[in-house]
Amino acid sequence: MDKSIKRWLLLAAIVLAAVFVAVYDVTTYTPPPPPLSIRRGHIPEGDIEIFYMGKSVISTVNVALLIFLLATYVDLYRKVQSEFTIALTVFSMVLLLYALASNPIVYRVFGFRAFGLGPFAILPDIFSCIAVSILIYLSLKY
Repeated sequence: MDKSIKRWLLLAAIVLAAVFVAVYDVTTYTPPPPPLSIRRGHIPEGDIEIFYMGKSVISTVNVALLIFLLATYVDLYRKVQSEFTIALTVFSMVLLLYALASNPIVYRVFGFRAFGLGPFAILPDIFSCIAVSILIYLSLKY
């Protein structure tokens, strides 16, 4: 099988696995008990859960894409042995740590809950997903 077809199949499998995990997280979501201010009658406006579920999906896809990108750069470094590929590897590791740290699933694992940013919670993850997709496209093209 051609090497580029293998890469595209691996990328598709990673993204599908990430989407599956994110959808599983979204479907098994149970909201935390409301804070005292909500119990007293002050209910905040907005669809907070919807934005953070979307953030969870996009962030999980980012993690999968960044793992693929990191593997691509490590493979490239093994072939080229260039300082620039080391910088690309470090850059993708930092983006991977960002994607892991910004994932609402991680928030819930450590007992925190996201609150109050609305649509602005998901925008950084959408932009980083676009940037990582461009990097993967360029890495596979050249």
